[in-house]
Amino acid sequence: THHFGNALLPDKNVPIANEIYMEKAREFATRHDLSPDRTWRSWEQGPSKIFLNDLEHKFNIEVIAHLNEIGLKSLVTTTNSWGRMPLSSLPSLTDSDIVDAHSYGKTEFLSTNPRQDDNFISWIGAAQVNEKPLSVTEWNIEEFPAYDRFSSPVYLAGTSALQGWDALMQYGYGQVPLNNEGRPSNWGVYNDPGSLALMPAAALIYRQGHVSSAKTTYALVLDQNTFFNTGVSPENSATIRTLIEQSKLVISVPETKELPWLKSNIIAKTTEIISDYNKDFIAEGQNFVSSDTGEIKRDWENSVYTINTENSQLATGKIGGKSISLDNLEIQIITENAAVAAQSLDNISLKNSEKILISLAGQSRLSEG
Repeated sequence: THHFGNALLPDKNVPIANEIYMEKAREFATRHDLSPDRTWRSWEQGPSKIFLNDLEHKFNIEVIAHLNEIGLKSLVTTTNSWGRMPLSSLPSLTDSDIVDAHSYGKTEFLSTNPRQDDNFISWIGAAQVNEKPLSVTEWNIEEFPAYDRFSSPVYLAGTSALQGWDALMQYGYGQVPLNNEGRPSNWGVYNDPGSLALMPAAALIYRQGHVSSAKTTYALVLDQNTFFNTGVSPENSATIRTLIEQSKLVISVPETKELPWLKSNIIAKTTEIISDYNKDFIAEGQNFVSSDTGEIKRDWENSVYTINTENSQLATGKIGGKSISLDNLEIQIITENAAVAAQSLDNISLKNSEKILISLAGQSRLSEG
């Protein structure tokens, strides 16, 4: 529906596959009274995206039926939302038991102004289909070694806990035998303190519920025309970018007459419905975004991210030379870009805990050796 939809076009020198593709596009356009010329033009938004979702759906159900026939019991995900795919790629992903996303961030991700720019968190949020669980089987920070990569685990964990995302897996831990020194990279972080230093802190935030789920849920509900013709994504959607760190956000996939297999989703009565995909939900003049629970804050102007809950208190980013006060933690350090976290390990408040995890991390680089 996005990346490989162009692989069968007339200019790709695959005449047999192209003939099949063009015939299917013509048949689909005729059956649904769509423009035949626009339906095969896979690089454009519009009828082609409806056709490509149907084409992918037919492949998906054939493979899923085969897997069920041979006795597969695990969850099935057909493919992923990855590499800046727009919302128009979501319909065929709903064939899966669980929608999966891949997202890679860039250095200085904590300084991203969500009014104007996307980051790796907003792209994950754009894959959260209403009434579907969400997994993230690839996430990391590029290009390795991004000096601020140590901040990414707690940033992702905090947002994931707020959103209620279902499974997070960094890519990757290791792609070489783990009984040797190796050399760290984006694809092997098992021996990189910069990537792993805050993983325990992130696990407590996410797995132990140290950060609360959002108080309010919003559903982005777009009509069929907007959904398939506009190329809505975090790149052009202030709604997605500015809500994802404040409240829970789900994407509603519209009923589409050309896709009768696309299941309508029921939006809970307590959910706020939004139809404007490009609305700024951050107060005018404000240079930070905070969760509706009051527990998380990201000051993009100063590149500082804080979590302040009963059991976890931390600050990360450009905190050097600043005085940061949380409920039970005062932070004053010199290193320009660093992290300090204090967390309860005995399921009682940090204030009363007798078993506390202290995590420290700072900007780092690889040695030349």
